[in-house]
Amino acid sequence: MTAELADPLLAQLREAAAQSAAMASDALGRILIGEAAPILWRTIRGQLEGVPPAEQEEVHSAALLRLTERLQQWLAGNPEVEIENLRAYVAATGANGCRAWLRSRHPERTRLQNQLRRALLQNLRDAQGRDRLGLLTLTGLATRSDLALPLDLPEAELEACWE
Repeated sequence: MTAELADPLLAQLREAAAQSAAMASDALGRILIGEAAPILWRTIRGQLEGVPPAEQEEVHSAALLRLTERLQQWLAGNPEVEIENLRAYVAATGANGCRAWLRSRHPERTRLQNQLRRALLQNLRDAQGRDRLGLLTLTGLATRSDLALPLDLPEAELEACWE
């Protein structure tokens, strides 16, 4: 058995596709409804807790559509689509959908996160990872006040990145 068929759901889908396009479509529908949709919901509800249900539904629909497209590409043998574990791939698709939704709805949060990332990377590059901030960041011990200084931001504004 090849690595891509180690997942029983993917093997089931590949076997159905080998028989006929109609069987592949039926198998894909069963997998999407029975396996993928619940995983997407758990992921989306977990990451977008407090977001109105209608907006969560929007994210779910977009993620399910993206997943359907990618699985169809996988079935067609597209070498750019590598799926080894379908359940993990579904969860990652849901998380990516949540991040895309957050980026579109809260561009200031994304801007601050990118600014923080650039400042930390620049600080690490400047001292080749040997400075206090670089070491604290790498070990996960950096405080928000440690991070606010190189960004030249008030701690309260930086705090918004973690909310």
